[in-house]
Order: sequence, then structure tokens, then C-alpha cells
Amino acid sequence: MTYLWQGGLRHEDSQGNSAVLEAGGAERVFTGRGIAHAELPTGPADTLGLQLWLALSPAEQGETPEFQEVRPVDLPAVEVGAARLRVVAGVVDGRASPLRTRRPLLYLDVTLAPGGEFLHPVPTEYARLLYVLSGKGNFGEPPRSAGPRQRLVLGPGDTFPAQAGSAGLRFVLAAGQPHREEPIWNGSFVD
Repeated sequence: MTYLWQGGLRHEDSQGNSAVLEAGGAERVFTGRGIAHAELPTGPADTLGLQLWLALSPAEQGETPEFQEVRPVDLPAVEVGAARLRVVAGVVDGRASPLRTRRPLLYLDVTLAPGGEFLHPVPTEYARLLYVLSGKGNFGEPPRSAGPRQRLVLGPGDTFPAQAGSAGLRFVLAAGQPHREEPIWNGSFVD
């Protein structure tokens, strides 16, 4: 899964799919039994985004590959208390992202005003990670501090708390059920 917040990204693959992902949009490549693809930055602005790689079960590795693009206007925008959210994957307050995932996954772009707080339920068994896009804040229990371009892997719990520092805060939260399988790297490919 790729989520962009700046610039653009051209996608082409061996299945004949071609698309240009815009800032604020997302795409999903399900590799299944194999797909060759290329992604190149487009436009004059730097391309900034995150790619989240999810391991496939042995059964999924034999399925037909898929590609899905979601335009920025199609990702739900939701306000939860002091937080403004873009729902990249999953459901928040009944608003579901159109991005299809094989397993339940929560993928949020969260913006908080200075001093703002965010508390969101996350199933206890989910693994959680976040990446700070801008500002500084405290995350999880016990609170851990992080700033721009820092990634935190958080322990289990049934909620996810965050509090923005004095300059406000923007971060991406991804949470899902861990697969507990180690990837097998084969050069630039994953088996």
C-alpha cells in the first residue's frame, strides 16, 4: 500500500495497469502469484509518501494479482474530537475507506492542533506503528515522544492515545493483526 501526502507517483505493471497517484491518494498492489511493477515520481514537487508492505499467507501467494488506486477525494475525511483524520484504510465513525484490504487494517493520517489530544480504539491484538510527518507529540502508554520523520513501533493496548506539542502534530498511524511470519528477501524481491 502506498499513501502520498506530497507530489505524484506513476504506477505501471505487468497486468496492464497504469495510473498516476496524486498527493492525498492511495494505491494497493496485491502481488499474489507475481506482478512486476514500476513506480516513478511525477511533477515538479518532491514526492513524499509511505509504503506499507504486508506479508501474504501461503494461500494468497497463489492468487491473481490486483491493483487499486483511490483518488484523494474518495478517502473519507473525519473529525474525531480535536483530530482531523483521513481514513486511508479501515473504518472510523462509520466512514469506510474504499481501499480494499485482505485483513482488517486501520491506516489513518491524523492532524492535531497545538496541544490537541487523540484517543482511538485499536483491537488489543493489533500491531501498531506510526510515522510523524510534522510537529512533535507523545504517543501510546506509557507516552513516548517523537518528532518529524521518526517512526515508533508501539506495544499492544485497546486504545491509541496521542497528544500534540506546541506546534501541532501530523502523523500516520497503521495498525493491523500481525502475521508473525518473517519475510524472505531474495534481492529486490520478497518470497
